[in-house]
Amino acid sequence: MIVSRMTREEVMNQLDKIASQITERVFAKAKYLLKRPLRKLPQKLRSKYMIDGHQTIAFYYPHQRLWSAWIKFRVDATVAGRIWKDYPMYASVDQMSDGQTNTLVFRKHALDRYNERLHLGLNNCDDILEEISYKDGACINNFKEVDSTLRVLVANTVNGVFLGYQDTETGYKEVYTFITNQMMRKGQRPKRKDVLRQAITSSESKLDKKSISDLLAILKK
Repeated sequence: MIVSRMTREEVMNQLDKIASQITERVFAKAKYLLKRPLRKLPQKLRSKYMIDGHQTIAFYYPHQRLWSAWIKFRVDATVAGRIWKDYPMYASVDQMSDGQTNTLVFRKHALDRYNERLHLGLNNCDDILEEISYKDGACINNFKEVDSTLRVLVANTVNGVFLGYQDTETGYKEVYTFITNQMMRKGQRPKRKDVLRQAITSSESKLDKKSISDLLAILKK
């Protein structure tokens, strides 16, 4: 468990350390699966590991030669921001072309919104993570500069858009909600010039914030 009062930079350093270890295990198993006849393998497989005291889970899709890995962790509210106190949190693990790992933090709120708004009816977070990995794992991340230390994250997927932010000083990237394509087609599609403002105003009224500055003030805490 991540210790309270850790800074975002310390959180990311620990997550990256765990990410490098889980990718080693994932590649070892993926290499093994590639040697097996596909007719003997199911469409989906999953493995759970305990790394440095953290629960991790990896999903394998042998017929597509894809994999996805996640780290389950907890973090103090003063580090994560105080919009939703919905712990634990989950970090997705990807390997970039240069061999480095990339971690992207998901609040449980984002998982719940994904489950709810796509009408999946899932009750287990592991099942939701598998669904995200299988159907929306290939995200196209777009960023919008807010100020010198903060960027808005808009991750476009097959089924909709994940919204979040990145702290440019620490590399901390977080996803906090999900909006479906169907919702945006009903007049909620965000304008290119101000993606975050339009999306939140249209579909996240529970925030009860009148302007983007109010929201970002909370996110930067």
